[in-house]
Amino acid sequence: MIQGIKLSSRSYILILILFAGLAFRLQGIGNPVLENGGNWREADTATIARNYFMHGYNFLYPEIDYNGYPGYVQAEFPLVPFIVSIIYGVIGSESLAAGRLVSVAFALASVFFLYKLGALLFGRSAGLWASFFYAALPLGVYFTRTIQPDSAMMFFMIAGVYCFMRWIINDSKKHYIASMLFIALMLLVKINTLFIGLLLMLILLKKHGWKSFGRIDVWVFAAVTLFPSLLWYWHSYRLLALTGNTFFDIMDKIGGPVPEGISGFRTNPRFYSRIIFARFGREYLLYSGFIFFVAGFFKRFRGYRKIVYYWLISYLIYMLIFAQAHWVHIHYLLPVSLPVFLVIGGFLKDFSLLKAWDYVREFQWKNILIYLLLILMVPVGIHHRKPYYEYSGTLLRFCEDVREITGDEDLIITDVNNPACLYQTGRKGFTRDVGHIGMEWITSCRERGATYFFTSNIRKLKNNINLYQFIKEKTKPVLKTGRLRLFKFD
Repeated sequence: MIQGIKLSSRSYILILILFAGLAFRLQGIGNPVLENGGNWREADTATIARNYFMHGYNFLYPEIDYNGYPGYVQAEFPLVPFIVSIIYGVIGSESLAAGRLVSVAFALASVFFLYKLGALLFGRSAGLWASFFYAALPLGVYFTRTIQPDSAMMFFMIAGVYCFMRWIINDSKKHYIASMLFIALMLLVKINTLFIGLLLMLILLKKHGWKSFGRIDVWVFAAVTLFPSLLWYWHSYRLLALTGNTFFDIMDKIGGPVPEGISGFRTNPRFYSRIIFARFGREYLLYSGFIFFVAGFFKRFRGYRKIVYYWLISYLIYMLIFAQAHWVHIHYLLPVSLPVFLVIGGFLKDFSLLKAWDYVREFQWKNILIYLLLILMVPVGIHHRKPYYEYSGTLLRFCEDVREITGDEDLIITDVNNPACLYQTGRKGFTRDVGHIGMEWITSCRERGATYFFTSNIRKLKNNINLYQFIKEKTKPVLKTGRLRLFKFD
């Protein structure tokens, strides 16, 4: 990142990057889970953490607050919510800020290991650039400070690949063992990271060729990394059979409907325009980073530097399989940022921030352009980061009022297919989008103990004349704020 300085000075730069990454992630650390950025997933994970804290830390039975009791759910290995719940136990109360610090810690550890991986492949300057982009770009900052497993997943992925490369290059047994541990945890916390297996296989083939499949250490690695996930997901399937609750809507994520209603999106140019250019190029890399990536991609990396190509190929296959998930959920782009930042680091490794005047004086147009592009990222980043942290103060106050009016044992029906509102009320209940709510479903919820109906948009509810009339006949209004209503069943 900065040329012609002592090696120890790079350590100081890395420390500054880590502090910057921490500072960026502390913004809105105590915000409610109603943020626009990704409240449904954070609310699910935070709910599991709270229920561990309140119901006795039964690790094998992660529990949500909707769709009936008990709310056991088929989910990823609940490492993150369990750690968060332990912190709640230590401090004696639930605290979203304290819980989010778990993800922040994983993020900072990721910054460090990305630096180590970049330094191993491209040199220390490249490692610093890669770690800087991971620490600072707004989209990555946001999703690695929320209470959800993605930040831990990214750490285990980076650390696992780094240790794997140290084993391959140096035949280091301790890194072989560490890589097995990290990759096993990566698969546990997010099973869709299986695509990393293709990356590791391609690295092995580069090192040992087809003889890789005859090596005992390779088969031991595969068994040790996969077996814990097989055990956990077998157990989670039993929870699905018990309650019907699941986070694994796999078929929807592969080919389910999208809000825009386009079909055959793997062959639709809109899919690639949205994912690659609009979301990754604009929202994640802020235009300038995308230009750096494209320029670096064509540098024709050799030797083990080629793993960035293997990584991108592996991710592309994953993206095409889980196409619908990438269309709907922007945080699915997090894993591809790692090879992209390594490519950017490889491109910028000879660029020095301290030589601005030299570049201008000698009219080094390439480096001047890099400076301008880096400066451009600041206002673009500020513009794109703001909406993720915004939330409705009116909705938050309404949820707090609902908590005051209702009792701990009350079950609430909400017409928002999102657990964030239930989480903020501190109540259990049932959720379904207003467009899919029917009188039969409400009746079944009533039979299971529902005592209140919460609507987030009374206008939409009134558009369904029969449903609205049914609600009026069966309930009485007890709370009203703007378009928000709370009805109590007679």
